[in-house]
Amino acid sequence: MIINFLILTIYCTFFFIFQKKIANLFQLLDYPDGKNKTHVGNVPYVGGIGYLIFFILTIYLFYNSDEKFIFFGSFSENKLIILLFFSSVFFIGLIDDKFFLKPSHKLIYLSILFFLFLNLQPDYQLKNLRFMNNSIDLGSFSLIFTIFCLLAFSQSFNMYDGINSQSGIYLIFVFLIFGLLSGSLFFYFQIIYLIFFLIYNYKNKIFLGDNGTYLFSIIISIICIHLYKIRLIDIDQIFLIMFIPGIDMTRLFFQRIWNRNFPFKGDKNHLHHLLINKYGQIKTNYINILICSIKTLFTVKYSAEFGIIILFTIYFFLILNKK
Repeated sequence: MIINFLILTIYCTFFFIFQKKIANLFQLLDYPDGKNKTHVGNVPYVGGIGYLIFFILTIYLFYNSDEKFIFFGSFSENKLIILLFFSSVFFIGLIDDKFFLKPSHKLIYLSILFFLFLNLQPDYQLKNLRFMNNSIDLGSFSLIFTIFCLLAFSQSFNMYDGINSQSGIYLIFVFLIFGLLSGSLFFYFQIIYLIFFLIYNYKNKIFLGDNGTYLFSIIISIICIHLYKIRLIDIDQIFLIMFIPGIDMTRLFFQRIWNRNFPFKGDKNHLHHLLINKYGQIKTNYINILICSIKTLFTVKYSAEFGIIILFTIYFFLILNKK
């Protein structure tokens, strides 16, 4: 494990040193527009590129070790299909970063991709919903419901990635939860890349881009489904993990429709925009750490339902006290 740690740390060191050159080579730079993008200078959005390589490297290192390797699981025989699926979602985000796809087109492409994957790997379809000692059989709606869930989280996490540090903090805690629930070092090792990313992202030197947000969202979604299938996590715990990005997206959709705007039209009414305008970057980071800590505690140790109530209360308190 020490060798694996050193290899992955060395990779991250070199990638983040040369990430700007990679961005310049492929012209993957985020330019400020003075509206929704107010950062200073042109920032590389190659966070997804770096992580895709890191993720594949981690899989290779753990696949050839004796450590408990829990990611792919025993019920899926074709690992190549899963990696190809992750890479395809990543490339949709990369194409969007490069050519600015219409939101409706992205939804169509992702829906087709999710449909194909879930038909090739039906074990990743949610056949039932297990929560609060109850179980609801989805029957023939399992495929449609699973596609809806994958789309919902991919869009909510893409919208959640709006200010520096927020996604990095969120992702570190998510992989921490996966590690605590499964006992697998594989998930803890993902945090190595995220620590590097968080440092550079905080300094405004790298962004995830759509390639990164879509890649992370689908990896997290498939991990959640896998852990659910092997009964290491329940639906209410998954809901708690995804709660803040999900509820913020839902609020904004209804708010935009109420104001007769397109639901996917970008604005600065997200929770993170309201927080950073009122409290500034550092205090906003502290709030995000607090929210993620509560989420982790109630997902792993205490009642997820009670955790949802707490986060729901905190969320609307922050929304109502935005001024």
